[in-house]
Amino acid sequence: MIDRPGPVVVTGCQRSGTMLAAQVIASGLGYGFLEEFDVLPQAGGLSIFSYLNDNKISDVVIQAPFAVQIYKQILSAAPTTHFVGVVRPRQEILASMKRIEWCKEDHEDWETFLQNHIDKMLLLWSQLKKDVCPSSWTELKYEDLKGHPFFVDQNNRQNFTVKQWQPNQPCNFKKWSNNKKCIEDRIKENIYK
Repeated sequence: MIDRPGPVVVTGCQRSGTMLAAQVIASGLGYGFLEEFDVLPQAGGLSIFSYLNDNKISDVVIQAPFAVQIYKQILSAAPTTHFVGVVRPRQEILASMKRIEWCKEDHEDWETFLQNHIDKMLLLWSQLKKDVCPSSWTELKYEDLKGHPFFVDQNNRQNFTVKQWQPNQPCNFKKWSNNKKCIEDRIKENIYK
């Protein structure tokens, strides 16, 4: 699946299965793992890519839906990065966003925001595939993850919130926000570790 050395960035629309896919890939390759909140731009994320490149660290998988929005900057910082785009049926993404009320408090017309956001992220993935050498990206379908032991089926999703590979271990909240202060607070509190 991955033809060239370099960090692996798992991206795609939020709620498309990027966390699960990143866990599966990291486990399968025996790579280290960083999640989105370790590499957000507010957390100095691009400097992490430069650090990986400068120190020739390639055995890491990074789960980062936002990365599709800044793929050119990532490739500038770490040219050997390989992108894995997770694709999932739009209605499933929408249902997952609604289940955790993703960004609901940040947008007055929330449903329109969700539809527009999904469209934007799909368009960005399509653009990445046009701009980036085909050997530097792989597309992965969410349904292909369903047979993996990390996949938690719906019958076992009690108290299931954000982390897709940990059954019955909520992340202390059900709502999700793009609010900058909220993100910074989560980074400081380190609630994802």
